[in-house]
Amino acid sequence: MAKKGFLSRLFNRKKEVPELPDPESPVFSIPQVTVSKEIRPSVEMKEDAAVDAVYLRQQMLNFLTVEQIDLLAERLAVDSTHLEGGKGRRVMALLTAVSQQDNLPQLIKLCQELDPKVSWQE
Repeated sequence: MAKKGFLSRLFNRKKEVPELPDPESPVFSIPQVTVSKEIRPSVEMKEDAAVDAVYLRQQMLNFLTVEQIDLLAERLAVDSTHLEGGKGRRVMALLTAVSQQDNLPQLIKLCQELDPKVSWQE
């Protein structure tokens, strides 16, 4: 019986209605904050560059092994400490480093040597 009394008291409580603030009291307002995320590519291309970095990244992910990616980094003198993580992160880090060196055409040439059957550029 104690449980029944407890449940009935719990569900039969009078609901308290909050009082409206006194119109004379100070009003606090919270400013609206808008957060926007600007999407920009990690590999910034020059306008005159003829290299499609997005296509190249996708082809590298599809056709190269992690060992081949490390070999490309070694040949292009990219610090191997930048190439951490999985295959996707390694490819992105390699592309970013090579892009900063303005050496994307050389990367395409080396990729072509590794696998000449693959189209590395559209």
